Amino acid sequence: MDPEGERPQICNVTPFQQIVASCTGAILTSLMVTPLDVVKIRLQAQSNQFYKGKCFVYNNGLMDHLCICEEEGNKAWYKKPGYFRGTLDAFLKIIRNEGIKSLWSGLPPTLVMAVPATVIYFTCYDQLTALLKSKLGENESHIPIVAGIVARCLTPRLIKIAPACAIMISTYEFGKAFFQKKNTQKQQ
Repeated sequence: MDPEGERPQICNVTPFQQIVASCTGAILTSLMVTPLDVVKIRLQAQSNQFYKGKCFVYNNGLMDHLCICEEEGNKAWYKKPGYFRGTLDAFLKIIRNEGIKSLWSGLPPTLVMAVPATVIYFTCYDQLTALLKSKLGENESHIPIVAGIVARCLTPRLIKIAPACAIMISTYEFGKAFFQKKNTQKQQ
């Protein structure tokens, strides 16, 4: 046998292992990218200064507040962003003034969005790739692009539609069980 002609044995992973791997990847990526997002947003916010008498919307995480900017800002809870000369300067000033934890201030919503989307995408991609290879053959070069396009198109739809479908189906099943119980009681 020709050693170059031998292909390495591929060990398949289970869907659960794919989910764990993609979940881990999403968490690590979010941990690395969130500080960059915080700095980017702060740099963008400093270019949109608030002027006296102008309104802005402040969201504290629970509700929106419509505020009017005043001279020297009488609003104790609102602090104008500092002036940053660049990315590194923003990192250093945020860490010095607010603490290192503030670089990850947007992490929870990022994880809520990124983890399910990444898990669905990569699991769908791997499953579709395996299915297409089993149907069309291992040497088809267009399989990864087709699987990637289909998985990418499915991901936003599943994340948007799945919770609504779960509520609808569980409500339907609850109603069906309720009426079956009522019908059984009537027949007795």
